[in-house]
Amino acid sequence: MKRYWIAVLMVFIVGHGHVHALGDKEHVLDTSKDGMKAIAHALGVKCAHCHQSKTADGEQDYKASSVMKETALYMKHHYVDGVVRREGKSVDCAYCHQGKAQFVVRDTTRAKPSRLAGMPRSKIVAMMKEMQNALGVKTCDYCHVRGRDGRLDPTVQTTNKVIARFMMEHFTDRLLDIKTGKPATCQTCHDGKILFLPRSEE
Repeated sequence: MKRYWIAVLMVFIVGHGHVHALGDKEHVLDTSKDGMKAIAHALGVKCAHCHQSKTADGEQDYKASSVMKETALYMKHHYVDGVVRREGKSVDCAYCHQGKAQFVVRDTTRAKPSRLAGMPRSKIVAMMKEMQNALGVKTCDYCHVRGRDGRLDPTVQTTNKVIARFMMEHFTDRLLDIKTGKPATCQTCHDGKILFLPRSEE
């Protein structure tokens, strides 16, 4: 019985502290001064990157909505709280961003050799179909280009192929989906949509 009440007390303390640290109940981020500094440092930005509006007296309006605030809240809820590193450690903004607001590699000159060499064709096709469904795209042409003969040319690098390789190396190879306990996949984040981040104000 004593252990039970200790557990109840701990739940209350943790939950109570969480609400106060966040500042308001709809938030899932640590909006304390230190929490905001940590996020800004992780992205290599200043406060105005997310808090883009100002009050009538010229001060930063921290309560006003913005695209970046919406994105940050979405990522915390769906990504940071949805995956874990394979060794059991949690992830945070810095895990992906590492000091850069835009961290996904898109430069085709930085493309690496295919990691599919030697893989049976049936397995490659199954993998490509899985990725296609996860992003909700209709054809292979979203990532690949075709040669003069009309057939897909896997040797040509494209922006989307470079992004896919980057995402595999940095995310799906390293993370587990908390809900399923299985390795993260394209579906974990994209869920059938190419652009899955909220952009309601754009």
